[in-house]
Parts: sequence; C-alpha cells; structure tokens
Amino acid sequence: MAKLFDKISGTSTSFDSDGITDSTASFTEDALVGWFAVIDSVEYEITANTTTTLSFANSLTENSDYEIVFVGRDFLTQIESECSDTTRIPSALIEKKYAQVNNDLQNKVFAYLRGLYTNSTFDPLTNILNLTILQQTFAYLLLSKVYEDLSIQQDSFESFKGFNMYAKNYGDGVKDALALIQIDFNEDGVADFDEKNRSVSSMGFLSR
Repeated sequence: MAKLFDKISGTSTSFDSDGITDSTASFTEDALVGWFAVIDSVEYEITANTTTTLSFANSLTENSDYEIVFVGRDFLTQIESECSDTTRIPSALIEKKYAQVNNDLQNKVFAYLRGLYTNSTFDPLTNILNLTILQQTFAYLLLSKVYEDLSIQQDSFESFKGFNMYAKNYGDGVKDALALIQIDFNEDGVADFDEKNRSVSSMGFLSR
C-alpha cells in the first residue's frame, strides 16, 4: 500500500533549464511542490510539476536517474549541521530511518483523519492540500530516530542528547502540524476559502 511520503524514482527522458521530463511518469499535478529531486547526489527543490515534468533550477548536463524525497539530507542539514557529515551520519542510516518515519507518520496522520472517512469513496489521505506542512515534523522525527540509533551504536551522551532534543521537538510540533492540515473536500485540487479555514482541528467530530 502506498504511503504519504513514499519516495519516487525514475529516469529523465529530457531536460532543460527549468527542470526535467520523464515521459513515463504519472505524477499528480503540483503534488510534489516543496519535495526534492535527488539527481547524482544533488538535491533540487521542486517548484512545480505536471504529470510528467518536475520544475526546479536545473544545472543538469545529461539525462539521469532521479529520486523524489519528502525530506532529504540538505533539508536535514538546515536543521542539524551534523547531517552534512556523511561519515558521522551515513546515507544508509538516513535511508533506513526515512522508511520508519514514513510508516510512523503515515499512521499518525491516518489516525488523526480517521473521522473523515464518512463514505466509501472519499479518502482524506489522498486529498491533503498542504502536505509539506508536515515536512519539519517529519525531519524532527527522522533526526530523533537517527540519533537514537547513534546513541545505541556509540553509547554516546551527545547522541543521546540529540535524540531527546529532536524527540521533544517532534512531540511539541506534531499536534500543531496535524491541526493545520487542509483537506480538499470537493476534490477540485485547489484550496478554496472554506477549505483553508475549515482545518481538521476545527471539526467538532474530531476529539483532537
């Protein structure tokens, strides 16, 4: 079953100064804005997308494999400078913890939106209009899991402090992030005035 923050991989079939095209892709239009395309270990923030194109400031010289991620190493480094050290925090560790966070945060969001499953056709998970509101929350949870692992591997007090700090940041921020989720109730792909103001947290049938 697909999850909210699943990575997407492919190979570009053409490129220009505005981004890349993958003629075999079937992206949801503009659903990847704010995500990152990783190409040859370089992260490009996606500013727009169609069903087959990704737009970003492009410096490519040839068609390449790409991977689209919700949070990448560059995003993590903006929060925690140690993430720039690939020896201290290997890519394999981030990859492993990304998969765990994808599962854990997906379950958290599903539990929060469960009251919106009022019929068999409407799926609130596929109608979140501002998924990137969860980006920092995702990063905090990912960093807490990275430092938890490092504290066990190295028996390091500094890593244990990092785990505690990011676990607290996640705990402090996750409820606010969930409360700010906007749902596309009429499924037109646009956040209209009512949907912007009708946050999940304002709905009486939800206890949170």
